[in-house]
Amino acid sequence: MEHQQIEGTDTPRDLPPRPEAPRPFTCSHCGAQASAQRRHCPACEWDLGAPNVRECTSEAENRTLNARANAAHTLSDTKGCSDESRSFASLLENESGVVVTMPAAIARDLASDPKKVFTNYERLTSSDVRLPASTHDDKRRRGVTGILFGSYADNIRYGVLSLTREGLSTYGAIHCRLKAIAVAHRVSFLEDNSFTFVERHNITPGSGGPAGYRAIWSTRHLLGIAKLGADVVRGSKAEDWQRLLVCSDSVDRRNDRFIEAHIFGGFNIDAVESMETVPGVKASDSATIDIEIALELFNKKKGIGV
Repeated sequence: MEHQQIEGTDTPRDLPPRPEAPRPFTCSHCGAQASAQRRHCPACEWDLGAPNVRECTSEAENRTLNARANAAHTLSDTKGCSDESRSFASLLENESGVVVTMPAAIARDLASDPKKVFTNYERLTSSDVRLPASTHDDKRRRGVTGILFGSYADNIRYGVLSLTREGLSTYGAIHCRLKAIAVAHRVSFLEDNSFTFVERHNITPGSGGPAGYRAIWSTRHLLGIAKLGADVVRGSKAEDWQRLLVCSDSVDRRNDRFIEAHIFGGFNIDAVESMETVPGVKASDSATIDIEIALELFNKKKGIGV
């Protein structure tokens, strides 16, 4: 049944206005209608850009993220730590990068063969390379990635935003910091762990999420200050800000605190800028051998110690 209309308006009586229908997404090269979930135009195969990056560049996202960052700076001014706040933001903008922490055996595989590509849980399980997690964890993971990414969820690899070469020690024995040139055009950032973010904001399938909590490479410093600006104190320095940015107890992933990086597509060893052992890692004999081989091969490739 059609809604009753108020004379002289386009708004249904007693109902909020309907949201605008999304504008058709078209290829900038040939003008054909394209899918917002795809990277390439179905007509001419033009590279449309990573869809996760495109999703973070809407006017609402940018406006709200800027407002949150400005509010964080204003709060810092009232606390007398505006210099520290702005220095933190500057470091994020100019020196932060993406770190992926991985098991030693995977790092060894990458370092051993440039044809090997770092992949994700979804692709490993769908190709029977590994078994799924427990039924509960598998369903939860698939549900969260489906909510955030839809049909391109199996293209997303995960890392963290870091000021140093260190990532989350709960994910493996080796930290790999990726080259900016390899990921800047295809990485987006989320303020929290995906699971935490979806649950905290009660995001359901198709509902989207709150604006201002995602960023692209060029706005990652705004997201960092929006999230952590209130925790910056007078006299704090880079090492303090790194501990705010990447926090892990090396035991329980539920205690990890970080800004999550979403990389569209895989990467091989040529994308890795640095490879380092997780400090204090307790490794089995076989993992210790994998670590030694991975670092030796990586350093040899980079000409370190040769």
